[in-house]
This record gives sequence, C-alpha cells and structure tokens, in this order.
Amino acid sequence: MEPKQWELLQKTYSDADYENTWEALFTTCALFRQLALQVADPFDFEYRYEDDEQVSAHLEHVRYLPRDAHEIY
Repeated sequence: MEPKQWELLQKTYSDADYENTWEALFTTCALFRQLALQVADPFDFEYRYEDDEQVSAHLEHVRYLPRDAHEIY
C-alpha cells in the first residue's frame, strides 16, 4: 500500500459524529476503488465503473435524506 493509500485508510475510521461517519464511508469507497484498480489491472479484470458510479450516487442520495425519512425513494 502506498503512503497516500495508508493515509486514506486511516481516514476510514470515524468518531461518532454523523458527518464524519459519512466522510469515512466515502473515503472507504475511494480507497476500495484505488486498490481494486491496482489489483484488477495485472490480472486483466474489468473494473465496473458503472456499478461504482451507481453505488456512489445511491450513497449520496441516502446521505441527504431527511433524518425522519421512512423511504429511500
């Protein structure tokens, strides 16, 4: 793992603060994306960017739901 990736890994741990928890989740996604690409390339695996974008969009949607929401969509 490169030093910048190690720094990202450390940011995936959050305190109990609501906003920091979301930031930690998105940092986790970014780190996963970086490492998945590093692993996929030498093994000729395809990284499915469309799936990544859909998951990221879903998480952003959920993040900004009202706290009293009873449905996601």
